[in-house]
Amino acid sequence: MANHLEQLIAEWYTYQGYFVWRNIKACARDRGGYHAEIDIIAFNPEIRKVVHIECSLDGESQSVRESRFGKKFRYGEIEIRKRLSSMEPFSIDKMIILLFTKRNKQEEIAGVKVVHIADVIKEIAEYFKAEKSNYKRLAVSEDMPVLRTLQLAVTFKNEL
Repeated sequence: MANHLEQLIAEWYTYQGYFVWRNIKACARDRGGYHAEIDIIAFNPEIRKVVHIECSLDGESQSVRESRFGKKFRYGEIEIRKRLSSMEPFSIDKMIILLFTKRNKQEEIAGVKVVHIADVIKEIAEYFKAEKSNYKRLAVSEDMPVLRTLQLAVTFKNEL
């Protein structure tokens, strides 16, 4: 089972029409095991876009994060190109979503954009606020419990 942050992000991308894979074992080793585990790969065939997302609630140092995320994105790209080779061409966006990072600061780890989880939640909440009048049309499926809870909280926040 993915952590709640991975769950939210996977549900959000699924809701937006992406095919989503979670906890992917990437690049098998010759003697067993894998080189990396990828949190989320989301693919939208209509716009030919892949998003590789790593989520973390850790409080690790920058150097530990550089090493860990660098490895995940390096092996992740190999695995994505292998699994989706018949879907080429496509672009690959990369993102790291963190809780323990500075907000409103352009930050990168291993050359990948870092996004604070609060900014992701704000983006999702603003989407639901803007579409509030279309609540029934935009109802979030019951198989997306984290996203559905966020939608309900936004929709009924004044009644809490």
